[in-house]
Amino acid sequence: MCFHYLCRTLTPLTIPSALYSLLFTLYSLLSTLSIMRLLFFNPEHDLALASGNPHYTPPASALAMATRLQDLPRCWAGPDDLILRRDGTVTDAAGQVLFSAADPWSARVSSVLPWGWDPLVVQQLRALGIHPSCLPTDSWLSRFRHLSGRATAATLLQQVRQRCQADARMVGEAFCCHTMEQAEAVHARLTETIFKQPWSGSGRGLHPAHGGRLDVKTEAWLRRTLRQQGYVMAEPFYDKVQDLAAEFWLHPDGRIAYEGLSLFQTTAGGVYAGNLVAPEQDKRQRLACHIPLGLLDAAIGHLQQLLAQLLQPLQTESFPQFQGPLGVDMMVVRHDGALALHPCVEVNFRMTMGWVALHGYHFFC
Repeated sequence: MCFHYLCRTLTPLTIPSALYSLLFTLYSLLSTLSIMRLLFFNPEHDLALASGNPHYTPPASALAMATRLQDLPRCWAGPDDLILRRDGTVTDAAGQVLFSAADPWSARVSSVLPWGWDPLVVQQLRALGIHPSCLPTDSWLSRFRHLSGRATAATLLQQVRQRCQADARMVGEAFCCHTMEQAEAVHARLTETIFKQPWSGSGRGLHPAHGGRLDVKTEAWLRRTLRQQGYVMAEPFYDKVQDLAAEFWLHPDGRIAYEGLSLFQTTAGGVYAGNLVAPEQDKRQRLACHIPLGLLDAAIGHLQQLLAQLLQPLQTESFPQFQGPLGVDMMVVRHDGALALHPCVEVNFRMTMGWVALHGYHFFC
């Protein structure tokens, strides 16, 4: 039980008044000196980022998930972390309520780690009184939103494949289309295409197209996406064998640390369905049945370097506290009669369920 919780639960009726006064004085002093990180689970992040509106209203399903899993940050919380719940209460890593919604707790926060940064969560934290130094600026959020678009994954994919010297065991291509003519031309070449919105909820914003010619429904979807978001991604269909991801941690000094693998499942429509919680060696052994681990390690090493270069401009004086997890989704696919690695399907500049699974293994097992 943490010291802050102990001091809040003791009263002069349970201990001598002189001792209570001493403890209360120490608590007040420590409260002003404590460096506390605030954790917050905002799974509506992807939708809020796509909107770009600080007053965006998430759908009821996203809010229900946020409430149901509001204590999820306990899986990675440290002993001095605070966890903000949806009812406004604040708990410690053990789940003990430290502050009610009416308590003046925000001044104790020195940094914030949400599920992901977007204008909505920044507006919510500002309303709670979190100090501006703990939050990104509007201009930073604009740059972050641009970086979070799916065009970034296409750029990284090309760079990783170039560094691997077009190894035949590595596949993947993605096209950024700014006009209907570009989208039509790419689909005519691919014939089996998955179109993706630049910003959408995880596993959402995908539209398949078949046969080399666009039907009326697909054309309407493309025109709407181009009008609302400025471009659309086009990628070939792959015969997928295994979904996986490389999980990283961005440090305040710009270093990117590789944390481990995530093996997960998705539905036929690409929606996340669950993660394998297992030791790292078990996950590597599973993948070794499909692809050379040296190829996978090389791709992860290149991604680690490229991500550090890509994120360096975001770690500016306007938000020097920017840090946290990020993940790169990959696939093992069947290609030309053999198995191959697609090294960069999506990039998530936020927490992921794969990262949670890494920490959940140590939390639950």
